[in-house]
Amino acid sequence: MLKNRVFILFFIFSITLLSAIGTVSLPPVLPSIAKVFSIKLENIGLVMFIYTLPGILLTPLFGYFIDKYGRKVFLIPSLIFYAIFSFACFTAQSFEMLLAYRFLQGIAVASLGSINILLISDFFNSKEKNKMLGINSAVLSLGTAIFPLISASLVKFGWNFPFLISTFALPVALWGIFSYKEVKNTDLENFIIKSTKNNVMRNYVYFFSIISYIVLFGCFITYLPFVIKMKLQGMPQHIGLSITFLSVGTIIIASMFDYLTKKINQMNLLAYSFLIQAIALVILIFAPSILIIFIASFLYGCGNALNFPNTQSLIVRLSDENQLATNLSFNRMSVLIGQTIGPLLMGFIIKFSNLETVFYIGISISILTFLFIYFVFIQKYKSFFN
Repeated sequence: MLKNRVFILFFIFSITLLSAIGTVSLPPVLPSIAKVFSIKLENIGLVMFIYTLPGILLTPLFGYFIDKYGRKVFLIPSLIFYAIFSFACFTAQSFEMLLAYRFLQGIAVASLGSINILLISDFFNSKEKNKMLGINSAVLSLGTAIFPLISASLVKFGWNFPFLISTFALPVALWGIFSYKEVKNTDLENFIIKSTKNNVMRNYVYFFSIISYIVLFGCFITYLPFVIKMKLQGMPQHIGLSITFLSVGTIIIASMFDYLTKKINQMNLLAYSFLIQAIALVILIFAPSILIIFIASFLYGCGNALNFPNTQSLIVRLSDENQLATNLSFNRMSVLIGQTIGPLLMGFIIKFSNLETVFYIGISISILTFLFIYFVFIQKYKSFFN
């Protein structure tokens, strides 16, 4: 049984990393996939889109059943099938086969991005929760720093080798079968905000998650690799390093998340995340060298760290403990909607415009969201988060 807190954390962090591998390991591979299968630039986002699409519909459904039947009954099969379909992607002989297997991968991974946060709520009390969410986000960022570099190295052996990274889900599943036993945390009262306006506030937080990931996946993840390759003649390793620098920025700030929330209103932090994001995108599109790309990526990561653990924390605070899995699943669905819409939206834009326009749209979205949160949302709900 996972009684030792160190082992509990390792188990949770393994699930956290697996929930992100399928997206963060792909940017260095996208140009190679486009070349191998002769895919047009505006269509390469389908590799991301088809992966995140099933989670939009299935994640809330899984959340409802997880609240009803428990974590383990969904966690273990999800891990096993994720490993199987990840290996299937490795064997794909055509772009159509790859998309089909990516869709199945997306079904398998749909519940993982909310179960990891549920486990934090299960095993850690209200005083520890923000600290653990910050550490979890830092670990996720460590993964997003390392996996693109591993992926960029593996792509030398073939476009499909990076998909083998996700088969790590199988040993994690075996670990869970023999070691993980569910617990119920009764110490959520002091962390949860009691208000009849919770549903409205949660919906706003879901919306902010969507916007954040539209920009992250539409601009940074999907099309920054082409800025590096086409404008600056960069290599796959440079693409991987750009993700690494983003992750380093996220790690540094996420590790301070608990401290920051004690000093600054959480909604202020969320607003600042979009402002920092906009500044980073401006630097990225005008970057004269790979070095400036790395600096801007680091800055983007700092903004990301004020967003990702923050929205998770806010959803936990705005949720009844009996509906926590459902509400976290809706937040995960919001992330997936953003991940899905982003590449498609920017692909549509680039089809009728150019690469620079994609980033101008991302900058505009980020600034408008910052202005809305800071001057409208915070003024209306600030008292709830003091």
